[in-house]
Amino acid sequence: MTVYMMVTDDELELPLVIADSAPELAKKIGKNVNTIYSGISHEKHGRIKSSIYKKVEIEGCRKKKRSRRRRKNVSKI
Repeated sequence: MTVYMMVTDDELELPLVIADSAPELAKKIGKNVNTIYSGISHEKHGRIKSSIYKKVEIEGCRKKKRSRRRRKNVSKI
């Protein structure tokens, strides 16, 4: 499972806002989703030392799968 976070701008990087997706995080904090993706990418590639936006992979957690309704076999006349 992946979560996106906005963290404090210090060495502790305490989470301020947590969301299941980047668009959801952007909506919660009132920023453009590209701002979040850009901050994550720039930190990953070493363009900036640290970003306030983080993408975190959590092992051992699975997102709930949507249950699909099974259609009854109905013959059309």
